[in-house]
Amino acid sequence: MTAQENSQIVQNIYAAFGQGNIPAILNALASDVEWVHTAAPLVPFSGTYRGTQQVGEFFKKLVEHQDILGFEPRE
Repeated sequence: MTAQENSQIVQNIYAAFGQGNIPAILNALASDVEWVHTAAPLVPFSGTYRGTQQVGEFFKKLVEHQDILGFEPRE
């Protein structure tokens, strides 16, 4: 895959997040994805998630504990 193709995949994932389309994000990920979110230990969605099912759990926890008021990737 070229750098441009990889960049487009990432852009699509960010766009899907901005639209709240978590299934589109999960469909774009490899089945053996490892998703790492490092934050303070008390942050309920901090941790390592393996596989798309666990990454889906990450997003579920994120939405349950955060009010996302804006989303604007800059780079």
